[in-house]
Amino acid sequence: MSPCWHMKALLTARADQRLSGVVKRYVELHLSQCAQCRAALESLIALRTRLLALRNAPSTPLTPERQEQINAAFSELIQRHKPPPNK
Repeated sequence: MSPCWHMKALLTARADQRLSGVVKRYVELHLSQCAQCRAALESLIALRTRLLALRNAPSTPLTPERQEQINAAFSELIQRHKPPPNK
């Protein structure tokens, strides 16, 4: 599920907790009314959490299994935020 086109950058900023003032209130209002954007924000936060966990993991050689986990996380991000096809 893709977020509304005008919310993509704002959702990233919201996930990073970089919003304030009127923009923050606008995003929160939009999220209270838009299930697509709420789902996209939840996915973005979950993915960032997974990627941070990988980054903070003990330094070990990159195994094929670990590479697959990283590839899967990036593929999920790309699929969830892929723009809809033009009709």
